[in-house]
Amino acid sequence: MNSIEGMLDRHPELQSCANEVTAAHELLLNCFEGGNKLLLCGNGGSCADCEHIAGELVKSFSRTRSLDPELAEKLGPELAANLHGSLPAIPLPSFTAFHTAFANDDHPEYAFAQQVLGL
Repeated sequence: MNSIEGMLDRHPELQSCANEVTAAHELLLNCFEGGNKLLLCGNGGSCADCEHIAGELVKSFSRTRSLDPELAEKLGPELAANLHGSLPAIPLPSFTAFHTAFANDDHPEYAFAQQVLGL
């Protein structure tokens, strides 16, 4: 059973959007396998959500993500034993100084677009 099937077994209420969940999974998998980063944004409660999601991706979540053996060797035994395999995710609202400066000097509705352009 793959992880999406397992999730749907645990949460049958998501069955109606199983195709969309599978498509999102494929997009994220392609993103990370391609060496890209996930940029997350949101305002208010969605800001808190993107911060949480980024944190879960940068560290291990429900399953351990081991370090790449080559990286573990470069880091040495102490760091390798205490670090998680990480998926690159950046919560854009965390750039507080940028957001306040952009809102002061420019059009705040374009702040996330400016960050995406820069990153």
